[in-house]
Amino acid sequence: MMMSDQRRRVEEVVRALAASPRHGETSPEGHARALALIEDWLQDAGCAVSRQAFEMPVEAGRRSGVNVVAKLKGDSGGESSSVIIGAHFDTRPNSPGADDNASGVAAMVECARALAGRGLRRDVVLVAFDAEERQGQSHGLWGSDAFVRSLAGAASGNAHRRSAQDRQSVQVRAAFVLEMVGFSSQKGTQKIPLPMRALFPAAGWSVMRRGYAGDFLVAVTRGRGKRVARALARHSSRVGGPEVLTLGLPAWLPPPPDLLRSDHAPFWQAGVPAVMIGDTANFRNPNYHLPSDTPETLDYEMVAGVARALAETVSELSTER
Repeated sequence: MMMSDQRRRVEEVVRALAASPRHGETSPEGHARALALIEDWLQDAGCAVSRQAFEMPVEAGRRSGVNVVAKLKGDSGGESSSVIIGAHFDTRPNSPGADDNASGVAAMVECARALAGRGLRRDVVLVAFDAEERQGQSHGLWGSDAFVRSLAGAASGNAHRRSAQDRQSVQVRAAFVLEMVGFSSQKGTQKIPLPMRALFPAAGWSVMRRGYAGDFLVAVTRGRGKRVARALARHSSRVGGPEVLTLGLPAWLPPPPDLLRSDHAPFWQAGVPAVMIGDTANFRNPNYHLPSDTPETLDYEMVAGVARALAETVSELSTER
């Protein structure tokens, strides 16, 4: 398979999704169109696809959201834990969301294509999360929260308040969340907040040595997720993908707010080894949450590269005993 073919495919997905904003309340037509496109792409990749509806108790009354859930069936008969790949598809009201997060969806779809027919032992579940962008002062991440609650078998309640018994019932080998993976930038553009420098000094030195160029991705994880984050970095190097800097928090350390802004957070709260893969969002991309987040601004080799690396990582996890 030619790398240029992967690049072309991920760009096609990004351009199709970023033709309009995809906010469920302010742009319902674009939102519905994105749902249908993602279903078609994942079905074409060989997945069994369904929709998961959920409700959000927002200020103006209850609102509904919809996740797209797809599965590549392993040959273990459902007796082993699954591997999850996720990316939110909704946008801010006035943004086409090419990087945030059509790039993540494109990488996820390309992973599904690469994994189909590999003879996986474990199921691989791919989820396009809705309502990540509807974050208020007290809560957000509605789609991923609903999905994690469904894994735990919880009929009601909040993932952030789940009991230890519920957390143990989530049978997931690892979860990977793709959150903005398409923007690269030249030297002098990558920002590192002071708390991040203190938490991850080795990564800070690495960014400094490259002249603060935004030419890498980060894999943010905690606890048991460090092993799979390192595997992702190793595979990315092997398949010619972008350099991946692993940012691993110890399990006992409460994550700072900037590390809880995406759909990996409910998995962390449920005790699942989850890795958030991203280009650092507003710490690099000047188009974050703006109408200027358009397809022309992205680095599609980066998107294709992380899709290849993730497919290799998930394949490894899905076949090991």
